[in-house]
Amino acid sequence: MTQKIITIGNSLGIILPQSIRKNVDLHMGDEVEVKEENNKILVSKVKKKQPKLTAKFAQMVDDFMTEHEDVLQELANK
Repeated sequence: MTQKIITIGNSLGIILPQSIRKNVDLHMGDEVEVKEENNKILVSKVKKKQPKLTAKFAQMVDDFMTEHEDVLQELANK
């Protein structure tokens, strides 16, 4: 597929057709990595890393929920 380079402010850009966005599951706001290899431009979607929950954090949440169980229950009932 051939695309023309366009001006976006002081930068250059290309438009990604819907067929490519769909196949790669790209959406507005997603991050991509752009790099050059052997005179080729490579664009790859950046995979978001899921934060790891530590045992300490899980214990803090459990303690909070136990300590404030009555308030949380009232909020759930509203």
